[in-house]
Amino acid sequence: MKKIRVEIINPCKADGDHHMPGDTPELSEKDARALIDSGSAKAIESTTAQTSAPTGDQLLAAIRDAAASLDTDDESLWTNGGKPKTGALEAVLGFSITAAQRDEALEAEQA
Repeated sequence: MKKIRVEIINPCKADGDHHMPGDTPELSEKDARALIDSGSAKAIESTTAQTSAPTGDQLLAAIRDAAASLDTDDESLWTNGGKPKTGALEAVLGFSITAAQRDEALEAEQA
């Protein structure tokens, strides 16, 4: 199972352990995404990940690939409108994106 390193913002429990603000645990993808989406943690870019986000078509392609990798059965990763949550995408990508970038990438895929 994929692991994601996060920085804890609010006290929480994940992967069976209690975490305090400032902790940087490596969590299961599911727990990391749940904490990110709830605002209790933020994804930390790994040292092997890109140091900056791609731009243009490469960014849109990366967002589409990240969306395709999400578990479609895990409702915590998706908005009520059926779009992937930006926090879930950021956990996969390793960098921040906006909802507008997500929407542009998904619209380009449908065109």
